[in-house]
Amino acid sequence: MTKGKKDPEDDMKQDIKNILDKLTTMETKLNNVLEENERLKADAIKRDQEFAQLNRRVHFLEQRTRINNLEIMDFPTTINEDPVEIVKQVCSTLKVSIRNEDIQVAHRVPRFNKAATKNIVVNLCSRWKKMEIIRAAKKYRKENNNKIVAKDINKNLPSKEVFISEHLTPHFKQLLSKTKVAAKEKNWKYVWVRDCQIYAKKSDTDKNVVTVGDVLDLTNII
Repeated sequence: MTKGKKDPEDDMKQDIKNILDKLTTMETKLNNVLEENERLKADAIKRDQEFAQLNRRVHFLEQRTRINNLEIMDFPTTINEDPVEIVKQVCSTLKVSIRNEDIQVAHRVPRFNKAATKNIVVNLCSRWKKMEIIRAAKKYRKENNNKIVAKDINKNLPSKEVFISEHLTPHFKQLLSKTKVAAKEKNWKYVWVRDCQIYAKKSDTDKNVVTVGDVLDLTNII
């Protein structure tokens, strides 16, 4: 080769080296981006989990504010009615002793279906009195063709079925509905509410009782 003249092969080698260096740099940057993406994904998952826990806690605390409440559903409306007197009549029918001081407040509340009869929400002095009424309602239904009808409570009312239950928040009412659907799909026999908490059980002999606090718990109904 003539002195001072570049060897084309050397130029090619240098070009290849430059390309490889660039590829290495790009690969390093790509790996850094991928690692950062994984970190961001992990952070997002962690935030979602924290949000879900906080959301669950908020719903739980909101429900706890109703711990002393019960709800009388589909009770016919009458002119100049007194919800407190209705509660007393209900308790009399259920054979539950109740005094004025046991009832903090009782009033009608709107429903999602505006045309439907407004339910009566009762705030009692204690959760124990609430549970006493709930148990008595369950017992009464068992002894009366699995029904409580308005006419049994007040002879001037129609024979319309009424329901007495825990006063659930909209969130837990929807969750209860979803739990019943899931239980039906999986042939689970029991879904119930006790002290504002939703439970499900597959059969009489099954010892496993599932507690349902949010929709994620529905995956335990299998």
